[in-house]
Amino acid sequence: MRLVSTEGEPIATATVNVPKSNIPQDFVLIKNYSENQGILEILAQANIVTPTPIKVTVGYCQADLCQLNI
Repeated sequence: MRLVSTEGEPIATATVNVPKSNIPQDFVLIKNYSENQGILEILAQANIVTPTPIKVTVGYCQADLCQLNI
C-alpha cells in the first residue's frame, strides 16, 4: 500500500511483502517501524485497517498483521 499526497506525490509505502507468510486474503502487513513509525495508528484511525494482535517477523523487525477495510 503506497500513500500519496492529494497531488499524487509519493509519501510512503505502508506495507511490506512477505511472500511465504501465508496471510489471509484482505489482510496486509503494516510496516510500523523505522521511518514509518506511527503509521499504523494513523491508518487505524482513518479506518483503512483494523489491527490484530499478530506480528510477523520481517528480517530483524516485526510487521503488524491488519485487516484491510477498503
